[in-house]
Amino acid sequence: MGIQSIDPVIRNEYKVDVSTLYSIEPIGLGTPYVESLTSYISRLAHIHNVKVSVLIKRIIVKELKHESVRNKLYNQGISSVTQGINGFGDICLDYVQALEKLTVRNDIIYLTMLSWTSIINVRKIVDNHRKWCSACLDEWKKQERPIYEPLIWYLRGSKYCTVHKNRLSEICWNCSKKLMYLHGEIRMGYCQYCQEWLGETKNHKIKEAQYHVTSKEKALVNDYGLLLEMAPKILEVPLKYKSIIIIKEIKEELGIYVKELAEFFFVSPSSIFGWLNGRKYPSIDSLFEFSYHSNVKLYNLLTEEISQYKEEMNNLMLIIKAKDSKKKMNIKSRQFKKSILKDVLEKELESTESKSLADIRIKYGYAPVTIKKHFPNLYRKLKLKHKIHKDSIIKKRNDERKEALEKIVNDNLYEDLSLYLILQKLEISRSAGRINFSEVCNKISKRYKSYQLKMKEERKIRIIKEIEHYTYYLHNQGIYPSGHQLAKYLSEPACVLKPVFREAHLDLLKKLGYR
Repeated sequence: MGIQSIDPVIRNEYKVDVSTLYSIEPIGLGTPYVESLTSYISRLAHIHNVKVSVLIKRIIVKELKHESVRNKLYNQGISSVTQGINGFGDICLDYVQALEKLTVRNDIIYLTMLSWTSIINVRKIVDNHRKWCSACLDEWKKQERPIYEPLIWYLRGSKYCTVHKNRLSEICWNCSKKLMYLHGEIRMGYCQYCQEWLGETKNHKIKEAQYHVTSKEKALVNDYGLLLEMAPKILEVPLKYKSIIIIKEIKEELGIYVKELAEFFFVSPSSIFGWLNGRKYPSIDSLFEFSYHSNVKLYNLLTEEISQYKEEMNNLMLIIKAKDSKKKMNIKSRQFKKSILKDVLEKELESTESKSLADIRIKYGYAPVTIKKHFPNLYRKLKLKHKIHKDSIIKKRNDERKEALEKIVNDNLYEDLSLYLILQKLEISRSAGRINFSEVCNKISKRYKSYQLKMKEERKIRIIKEIEHYTYYLHNQGIYPSGHQLAKYLSEPACVLKPVFREAHLDLLKKLGYR
């Protein structure tokens, strides 16, 4: 994996750029399915026949500029600095610059969202765990194509594969763990914890083959795809002030107040004021909300003039007018309904179905504060009724969960799984488990500790038997049964270095008269 061997005199004379690492081309550059930075790092490690942890801690770390990142890598391992590595920020930029230097490439930046950080706030745009399409992985494997993980899979809100229309998987089918996207043992297409293939297997078939995609999910993934596709092709990325111009142009084009504009961006009016004054700049979520409502693609919104989209702006104006007329109708209808509100509330009290005050507001158009003001007694009774109903649902759910946990203990199921993995299978959070089912959770924890001790003891007995068997075997073959010779036959060669097994080996040597 060292530097390619070219004579320094020749290198200086001909000014040859020599890469420390193989200069492999990123997969999918200039397409929506460009690979992620962590996928590229994993493939680099594979092609150099080393683990990802070795590649990062021995090669890449030397080129990182941030001392704090280097220290974390040395002391805490590579998992300590994964946040945002595929998306944006100083750590991401540090990795990109290091890899561009080591591979002598200038296109590594397009494996992240760094190209767009100058105009939009892409904070938290990348999920903190891997996601994948099992069908894609299988297809690439069958076609003998390189296995990789596209950046678009990792982006927040990206939940389905545009090729197979499957929902992206987020948990390993075998060990039920969420997978961090950078790990010392990571291999593309495999779980880094149990090393199982993440595509389809005889034990696991895709259950959500026809996942229903909402129009909003589809628009978001298409917008992400276009941003990733166009990043290497644009000659000049728009600067931060462009986002302020966009907001001002939209406001002027539509001729609306800040409050109305805020609705289209799904933010508060104060956020709009912050954007207009240049104190902040829009998040990708906010820009997407406007893009979705206006039917103007996010990429076009960022790179072109709003004046080019007259038709889309006219459609938005119609939506605004429709909202205004609906508000006026609601005011009239509320004035009419107020006279019979008491009857409605009493009917809700008598009903077997329990509605929250929020549900009543949606159905009848009256806020809880209005109900409280005019009918305080009914307000309290409705609130109490819904609380009792909600408590009964929670109790029923907790009883079912407790029963499931007790069955696991009584029937000795999942003995080899930790409490965390069992709670995960039952879709119970750790905090909820510890608070509501502390007694049974303690039993599962103790059981798992006992299981680990039992496995440890069984392993110890098994290895000592192996040591005894192969020591006698080598002795009978006329070969001195040294630790080095013994390690060739053992299922766990490194165990001969551990004191307990070393002692067992030395005792055997004494019995055979070697010592």
